Amino acid sequence: MKMKIILTLFAIVSFGLGVHGEPTSCETCHTRLKGQLSQPVAQWKTSIHHQMGVNCANCHGGNPAVKNMKAAHSRKKGWIGKPGPIQIVKLCGTCHADEPFMKKYNPNARTDQLKNYLTSNHGINIMKKKDGRAATCVSCHGAHDILKALSPRSHVYPAKVVDTCGKCHGNKKLMMEFGISGNEVADYKTSVHANALYKKHDLSAPTCNDCHGNHGAVPPGASSVEKVCGTCHVMNQKLFDESSHKTWDEMGFKGCMECHGNHAIQPPTDTMLSTDKGICLNCHEPGEPAFKTMKAMHKALTGLKARLGKTREMVDRAAEKGMLMDDAMLTLQDAKTSYIQSRTAVHRFNTGYVEHVAKTALLDLDKVNRMAKNSLEEVAKRRSLFYGFGGLLLILLILLGLKIRSMEK
Repeated sequence: MKMKIILTLFAIVSFGLGVHGEPTSCETCHTRLKGQLSQPVAQWKTSIHHQMGVNCANCHGGNPAVKNMKAAHSRKKGWIGKPGPIQIVKLCGTCHADEPFMKKYNPNARTDQLKNYLTSNHGINIMKKKDGRAATCVSCHGAHDILKALSPRSHVYPAKVVDTCGKCHGNKKLMMEFGISGNEVADYKTSVHANALYKKHDLSAPTCNDCHGNHGAVPPGASSVEKVCGTCHVMNQKLFDESSHKTWDEMGFKGCMECHGNHAIQPPTDTMLSTDKGICLNCHEPGEPAFKTMKAMHKALTGLKARLGKTREMVDRAAEKGMLMDDAMLTLQDAKTSYIQSRTAVHRFNTGYVEHVAKTALLDLDKVNRMAKNSLEEVAKRRSLFYGFGGLLLILLILLGLKIRSMEK
């Protein structure tokens, strides 16, 4: 409690010294230095802290108003030098957990970061177990180069989160000491989520903090995995909750992870329901009702996919021959959407339901087939007429030529 009061008073006094007026002695001296000792000032000048008026002394203590190094680093003035892990958490929390203070800078600023951090594995290791290897605020946000999270240069920008976490979680030797494999980052980068993030530049694609949380980071428990995935895959969760597999959490199974994995999640395919490579075979034997359900759903999906392909070929053929196929293409897109919904429907693990959803796609495909067939028949009809008229014209030309020749004779 005493430490918190001292830090709070120290922060208030230090803010009064400002950074937007005359440079502090910290800035003046460290700018003249070389290497790592000058780097903090250069980084700080582009940071959100500099922008908001937070100076060196707010975190490191000391007296930034005097030019003498010994006086500036006076312990009596609160000089702490390089703060340790526990000090870092308390220092950041002095401002960021103070709601009235933070509202002065941003009315919508969150002030629960410290509270959440203390519940995380990182916070427990640092604050309770005194294990300085765990992540603190600066491990993720940076020390002097802290930027707004939405800045593309920020360490916690969506496209950079994985590499930020990977500084520790990609270190297998370190992770093994905590009972973690250390393969998580490498696995993630092979996933469908990483493909969306890095190749398609979809910043809404999930990264580490979307599943584990950020300040309150913990691995999802067996009973919560499904709900974590369900924050994005809402319909999949709804259907799963209506299925016979809903009791999985009572048996200790990890919902979505049992079929899709966690970090190295790959795009789902119809093969996952096949009778020779199906994921269901991990738990169910041939001959079980579940095996028959898997087989029927696989047949429905692969049959629908095959029909989609053939129908698309017919539409493309008609379009290549000059027929206007806009309406057919729109209906075909509706059928494709229904096919995707059919694949989602498998999460209820009910053959009847999958076939019911697939029926909409089949009806659309029937309609498109008729449109494509009529267009191709129209092409054949026009071609026959063209050849017929062409042949008749050729005969007339021949007769005319013969007539002219006979007249010349």
